[in-house]
Amino acid sequence: MIVAGAVCPAPPLLLPELAGQEDVGRELREVCVRAVTDLLAQRPDVVVVVTVEDPVRSPSLPQRVAEMLLSGALDAVAAADRPRVEHLVVPADADTSDIEKLAGPLLERTDDVAILVLAEGSARRTEKAPGHLDPRASAYDEVTRAALETPDPAALLAQDVELADALLAAGHRALVLLAAATQSAAPSPVGDLRWADDPFGVMYFVVVWSCAS
Repeated sequence: MIVAGAVCPAPPLLLPELAGQEDVGRELREVCVRAVTDLLAQRPDVVVVVTVEDPVRSPSLPQRVAEMLLSGALDAVAAADRPRVEHLVVPADADTSDIEKLAGPLLERTDDVAILVLAEGSARRTEKAPGHLDPRASAYDEVTRAALETPDPAALLAQDVELADALLAAGHRALVLLAAATQSAAPSPVGDLRWADDPFGVMYFVVVWSCAS
């Protein structure tokens, strides 16, 4: 069963070796490590790291960020209580129905599963953003923020995948998988939004969902 979920962004600035002398990612990194630590506090048997396929880099940047965050969080967990770590990579061209099928095996598991999603909001919130300004970005991000905070898996599933692609919302499909895996959770997930900000014109979210009774 799904006992918890967490969402963290995966920008290069989260990796200490890429952060530069000023380490502008330090505060966000610390928030993410605490979120993953709280994810592990649900004592899952396994953590499934969900990222979106990167046909160019292996391991992908989100996978490297996940490894770093888990390494920091696992330091606070006794060796006997450390969960297994598995990876689930969502195809970069998957539509919502494809992603729901991918989530199916997670729903059938009898062990306690925590899902760690690496994903970001739009990257087109300002003129200086990586994708420049798109007036649709703010509305997309607000729907995503509200759905993560509530939580509201149905609202995440309803988001337009093609719009997310146009807004350069990295990892959107990983968010859809989290939603598909938790939409029928009983009791409903409880959300704790830790971060929602858009430095550099890219929206970053950090949130923890608890699905345990």
